[in-house]
Amino acid sequence: MSYWAATVLTSILQRIPVVGGSLYNFIVGGFGVTNVTLVRVFSAHVCLAFVIIG
Repeated sequence: MSYWAATVLTSILQRIPVVGGSLYNFIVGGFGVTNVTLVRVFSAHVCLAFVIIG
């Protein structure tokens, strides 16, 4: 996932009523998309693939 894709997707996620802000903070882990966010999403993606397979 690229930086701008993460920025757009998290801004869309933030617009969900009631829980959007909490989900945004959980996924992004701060005030904005950083390198840490990209590593976090990539790690979750890899781990989820193994959970689905196995």
